Amino acid sequence: MAVYEYAEAVTDHGFVYMDTPGYDPVSVTGQVAGGASLVCFTTGRGSAYGCIPSPSIKLATNSALYERQGDDIDVNCGEMLDRDIPAADMGRRIFDEMLRSRRRRDQVKRSAAARTSSPPGSSAPPCDGSGQTQLRHGSSR
Repeated sequence: MAVYEYAEAVTDHGFVYMDTPGYDPVSVTGQVAGGASLVCFTTGRGSAYGCIPSPSIKLATNSALYERQGDDIDVNCGEMLDRDIPAADMGRRIFDEMLRSRRRRDQVKRSAAARTSSPPGSSAPPCDGSGQTQLRHGSSR
């Protein structure tokens, strides 16, 4: 295990710890600056942090929060208490969500690359005029 200062580039593999401020957006911004390519963000109060450079998977620590903010939360970890879901099963759900998030990010990158390398008049993915590719995908829940 290694310990890093705030926003320091992480060079080790495996579990590392970064000394960050306690304020959620500032904390995660430092982790992303240090090289995090995916963030699993736990919340019990409803913070729904998102970050363009690194997808953020929101994990509700309780079912009441998930019911109130289901559109902003990816995984309801409160089911571990409410429905006796074993930790290993919840860990698998979180891992599966991480893989889905990575696939979505790769899909966006491929679409952007195809759009920028398509010759004029070719059938590139539709854009909304801002240069952003319009992607449609269903809910992962």
